[in-house]
Amino acid sequence: METDTAGGGERPVARVDAVLRDLIPEYLQNRRLDVAKLRAWGMEGRGEEMRRLLHQMKGSGGMYGFPRITELARAMEARVAAGEGPMIGPLLGELEAYVDGVVVEYVEE
Repeated sequence: METDTAGGGERPVARVDAVLRDLIPEYLQNRRLDVAKLRAWGMEGRGEEMRRLLHQMKGSGGMYGFPRITELARAMEARVAAGEGPMIGPLLGELEAYVDGVVVEYVEE
């Protein structure tokens, strides 16, 4: 399971194990909801909640075949841990764009 980001403004592609086919739509929808939570929590100064959610997201990204989600969650978690929660806006934007634009290719393993 690997993610390639195509150049030239093309949409990112995630190659996901076909066994997960039924779980992926809900997984991506939950990440969309997480973006909204993180935005709200950042404005409310709820760093501990942000850190916990980002830690979970960091782990689940790779398990589901989305290492880009893991990378972004790792970077955001580090900022939140450093007390820079309000500074994750650009990374949240990247996560939102990724989740909304990723093309999932299912592969038989």
